[in-house]
Amino acid sequence: MAAPSSRSLTLSLPEDLYETLSTASSARGWSIDSLAVEAIKEALEGAIRYRVLVERMSIVDEAILDIAVLVGETAAAADAMTGGADMASLCLYRPPGRP
Repeated sequence: MAAPSSRSLTLSLPEDLYETLSTASSARGWSIDSLAVEAIKEALEGAIRYRVLVERMSIVDEAILDIAVLVGETAAAADAMTGGADMASLCLYRPPGRP
């Protein structure tokens, strides 16, 4: 099985971050490079998941707004047709304990 191809990237780190990375990697017997790559992978995965979550929340918000508009339009139309009758009769959902 062939090893995956890789590309080179040079990073400039603040001194304190480099020292933290160096200390953590040497304490575990890892190379600085391998620990940095793992940290980048984990941070990237978290960032991607976060962006997907935000996108999905936006989709849900838009859907809730669409539902609210529909309910408002339906209520206005029903009110105009019935002269202000009880809107509960339009809804198929009945909370427990209500006829």
